[in-house]
Amino acid sequence: MPLTRTTNADFDIRHTSPDDAHLVVRYMQKLGVYQKMADKITATEPQIKRLLSDGLGEAIFGIYKGEIVGFAYFCEKSSAFTGRSGLYIDGFFVDDQVRNLGFGKIIMAYLCKLALGRKCEVLEWGVLDWNAP
Repeated sequence: MPLTRTTNADFDIRHTSPDDAHLVVRYMQKLGVYQKMADKITATEPQIKRLLSDGLGEAIFGIYKGEIVGFAYFCEKSSAFTGRSGLYIDGFFVDDQVRNLGFGKIIMAYLCKLALGRKCEVLEWGVLDWNAP
């Protein structure tokens, strides 16, 4: 998959393919550990591969100096209550060793632009109440 240049010359974004399912599972597991909910991450590589293959979910990787250091998993959503469509971020994680370098903000800005480009009206993401960072 091609890389998308960002505002940081050393940081790129790459959309996943179904062949990246194992990496998506690995990053979901990292997120589970961070959230103190590792036992709740039960997705398997074949399940994630199916979601990615069938267009039911998407993921992007943040790549710093050639190494994957973060990711976001998201899907399209709509609401019959509001009549609006959007993207829902189901998983978002940046590795500890590169936190506070602004990569999370870059990934989020990319997702905002992606949502706007798809004519979405909502970008939704929820975090645990204790997760101030």
